[in-house]
Amino acid sequence: MSEDPKNGDPKSVNQMGQDQPAENPPSKEAQEAQEAQVRYSHHMLWLSGIVGAVLGAVLCAALIFRVVLPARMILTYESRLGFDETAAALESAIPKAGWSVSSVTDLCAGGVDPNLGLRPRIRLVSMCKAEYVNTVLSSDPQIAAIMPCTFAVWEAKDGKPHISVMNTTVMARLFGGRVGDVMGRRVAWDEKIILGDIIKGQRGL
Repeated sequence: MSEDPKNGDPKSVNQMGQDQPAENPPSKEAQEAQEAQVRYSHHMLWLSGIVGAVLGAVLCAALIFRVVLPARMILTYESRLGFDETAAALESAIPKAGWSVSSVTDLCAGGVDPNLGLRPRIRLVSMCKAEYVNTVLSSDPQIAAIMPCTFAVWEAKDGKPHISVMNTTVMARLFGGRVGDVMGRRVAWDEKIILGDIIKGQRGL
């Protein structure tokens, strides 16, 4: 009868140890492959972060141009006066601020088919200042496409008159340079003076 290895037979113990193969260390090729896989994972993680940041910036820019800017491109104020009085007050205030009234156009008369029944009433009061025109157009003649500066007097559904005007401060940031300086500082300041006591409140900011 063979002796139980548990009883301490050295030969039996040695044979049991030999039955378990020793673990061999990974080869150099395997180590290099593992390191390459780790580097690839880190690279892809870094690349994903960059792509995510770029996409986030693009989405933010799209949101600004689609939602924020349109809401800020036009400033609207409620007038303290009636419709006709508001337009007349603008015509009176514009020369006092050093500007000239270039035109007054009632969109409900002449240029619009009366059969269309255009509502609300809309009257455009346009103004010009030679000094500013010369500075802006000598810098960029294309700006003439958005000239002259115009106040739109219109009636809301409740009959209350309002004044809408292009936000020259925002436009100044878009153009920059000499054009931005004129629009953002001088024109914007003059418009505040012109509106003066005519308006009672402001919307759109």
